[in-house]
Amino acid sequence: LTAYLVGNVPYNMGEEQLIDVFKSVGQVIGFRLVFDRETGKPRGYGFCEFTDHETAMSAVRNLNNIDVGGRPLRIDLADSDPFLEGKTTVRDPNAFLAAIPPGVPVPPGKTPPDVISQVLAEMPPSQVIEVLAQMKAFVITHPEQARKLLMAHPQLGYALFQAMIMHKI
Repeated sequence: LTAYLVGNVPYNMGEEQLIDVFKSVGQVIGFRLVFDRETGKPRGYGFCEFTDHETAMSAVRNLNNIDVGGRPLRIDLADSDPFLEGKTTVRDPNAFLAAIPPGVPVPPGKTPPDVISQVLAEMPPSQVIEVLAQMKAFVITHPEQARKLLMAHPQLGYALFQAMIMHKI
């Protein structure tokens, strides 16, 4: 899952309309517009979340600088991840769940916690942080689906906990 900063957004467009624009290149998990805290008015930018890197890159190639509502959109990889702050709007919990990769068999002589720790240790730190941020956003926006997911897959709960320990969270 990849977050991209979308700038030069027309002030009169809502999140749903922007999701429709980005769906033209592939599956969109959600979009969050940023509003001025004092005035409550849109600030002209937001964050779009795609299910995979290929879709995000397609958005950059095909939608960057296209005219939307009289303004050319600017699309860049987000410098700061709004999902770490729990401020995203996850629109489609099924898309989030479909993006979770399948598990791997536990090799003979190893335990599931050993395998989970090894996989986490081999992942780039930014990817681990992204997974934690996505799960946080999912828990905030869809607590019941998150509970069902964690109950059905206790190894995911262990992996999330282990990842937080590894990253001193």
